[in-house]
Amino acid sequence: MLARHAAPFVLLALTALLTPTRAQDAPASSPAPGTLAYDKGVWIALLRNHTAIRREVRHLENGVEAVTESDDPAIAELIRDHALAMKHRMTVGARVRVWDPVFLELFEHADKVQLRVTTTDKGVSIVETSDDPHTVMLLRSHAAGLSDFVREGTKASGKATPYWTERTHWTPIDEAALSESQRAQRDAAIAARDAMFAALFARLESELAASGPAGAIAVCKEQAPLIAAQVAEEHAVQIGRTSDRLRNPANRAPEWAEALLADRPAEPRYSAGADGSLGVALPIRLGANCLACHGEPADLAPETRAALANAYPADQATGFKAGDLRGWFWVQAPPAGETAPKHAP
Repeated sequence: MLARHAAPFVLLALTALLTPTRAQDAPASSPAPGTLAYDKGVWIALLRNHTAIRREVRHLENGVEAVTESDDPAIAELIRDHALAMKHRMTVGARVRVWDPVFLELFEHADKVQLRVTTTDKGVSIVETSDDPHTVMLLRSHAAGLSDFVREGTKASGKATPYWTERTHWTPIDEAALSESQRAQRDAAIAARDAMFAALFARLESELAASGPAGAIAVCKEQAPLIAAQVAEEHAVQIGRTSDRLRNPANRAPEWAEALLADRPAEPRYSAGADGSLGVALPIRLGANCLACHGEPADLAPETRAALANAYPADQATGFKAGDLRGWFWVQAPPAGETAPKHAP
């Protein structure tokens, strides 16, 4: 059975946080640590005090990383106790919420999960990964469900956890209809776009001056993805560039953006994700200094044509004029309290 080094403290916290409002509601005795009744009591206490809990979730390429904490020492101890108890239950197959398909299936796939729980001063940091794509989907479903519990408390506890695939449905939304939280996500997306544009443009200008168009081609191919990854990390979003006339096939838009961009919009577009994410597509206009690599093929220098043919055999990104719509920045801002995957798709 899982060792509970702080069980007396947790029992005191449970007593304080679950004090009945009527004498007849009081239990005859406190449940013993390690029992289902005890774990349920910890869970109920956390649900009732959900507004004192904060939680951040980051998607990894093969799972999730979550930090759940509270400034209240009693609640922080309950968070740690609950996380360690659930790790033990996953290890021994002691299922909970068997009526919830996501929880039930996750327990069935427990042998495919690598779970690390690290206690912090105010709660826990948890990393859950798997080499099985379906199990990764279950881990993301479970993590999002726990975030629902933190946001909604007991209101969310009686509802089945949506599968991640159900949460990732996207619906186009007009800018005027954005909620206050979505406007904040929009502003965060624009700030990320500005940061990526500034960093990439500065690097391109420097390379153009030093090495000419051939050097700039290398920047777009090799350094632009690194700049995007850095901006994504710093701004807690996913970000990239795309076009209906791709130069780099790796710049294909994510599914939600493809739907927004089908009619080549010249103005910003938005899409709301069922999980609370906001997708933002922002147009890119071609600058005059970009024509050295994107202008009419006949106007490109021979060495530029050779460099493009070598780097991008299926290049579609020539024939533009200054001011033309070249493509779009796409930014996916996560729901409040969550962070984006470490690597954009």
